[in-house]
Amino acid sequence: MPKAGTAILAEFFLRELRGFLQPGLDKLGRQIIECCIDGGSVTDYEAFLPSIDLTP
Repeated sequence: MPKAGTAILAEFFLRELRGFLQPGLDKLGRQIIECCIDGGSVTDYEAFLPSIDLTP
């Protein structure tokens, strides 16, 4: 059975994001990318930007 579009897209992003984990990457950028790779929640992302309210 073919993979759903969301699974294909998620695999693509995870594969591509790993390429940005380079030694000179900004600390916040690294944390955001690692959060994505680890399957972070909206709450996890909000912790990076405490001055922005992301709730609808």
